[in-house]
Amino acid sequence: MPNQDELGDERFCVGCGYNLRGLAGDRCPECGLRFDAEASSPIPWVHRKHIGFFRSFFKTVMLAMFWPRRLTGAAGVPVDEKAAGRFRWIIVALVSLPAIIWFLAIVYGNGKGVGILDVVPLPSWGQAVNPMFRPWWQFTVIWSAGATLLPVLPIGIVLTCLIGTGIVRQFFGFSSASTARRQRGQAIAAYLCAPLAWLWLPAAAAAAIPAFLQIPSLITLRWLIPPLWLLCAGFVVIPLLYWRNVLQAVAAITDCGWGVQVGVALLLPLAWAAAVICGLGIFPAVVGFLWLMIDSLR
Repeated sequence: MPNQDELGDERFCVGCGYNLRGLAGDRCPECGLRFDAEASSPIPWVHRKHIGFFRSFFKTVMLAMFWPRRLTGAAGVPVDEKAAGRFRWIIVALVSLPAIIWFLAIVYGNGKGVGILDVVPLPSWGQAVNPMFRPWWQFTVIWSAGATLLPVLPIGIVLTCLIGTGIVRQFFGFSSASTARRQRGQAIAAYLCAPLAWLWLPAAAAAAIPAFLQIPSLITLRWLIPPLWLLCAGFVVIPLLYWRNVLQAVAAITDCGWGVQVGVALLLPLAWAAAVICGLGIFPAVVGFLWLMIDSLR
């Protein structure tokens, strides 16, 4: 069994995944694709010490958005997993911060603060007409007990982003590819979420639209509203780019069949929905339950 260092030194053909270690030529004997024996990783982020932090970050984001096949080609050379993890954390921060600001603006914009998340008493019709409504109402009470604690939902937003971007790694773990290639695929998965760095743009547009509609002094700038609505389409386009990146990477790196690719295409949105449920549903409910238990002992 080779150790981790040996696996990290292996090289693979970008076209077919053939192990190129020890070959003297410059063509893959399996598919005939030419390769550069001295080539380094095509991911700009790993070269940030030479080309600069911001430039390497921007180039990596654009690489993932417009040239995802070049990004997946990085599986042909060793991948720095720690660098990939740092990149993912930056993306999580860029996604979480606008979402947290948006959340705080909503809850404090009406003057009620987190009290806007309080659950009203159970209506009488809820028990008489639909007895199954009561358990759901009880869950919302527990959830509200946690959600009305100010730090909980912001933490839940960060947790959602971490789970949503981290769960993608699992789709590279089940294949017939070599251990080293699967490990590189899991590391590259951290870069696939790069398009999410632009989610702040539709978030800013969505936050600006009410201001243009309600503030009289901005009436002369209302011609900007249609472009702002157009930017809001990023809430759909950007996750679709992420979804596309994952599908292409899984197909290219693991060399899986159409059945697996269709399965990934269907399971990935469900995995992201589960991340939202965990971060914004279950996590506040668990905190609320513990808070109610502590409060009952006073």
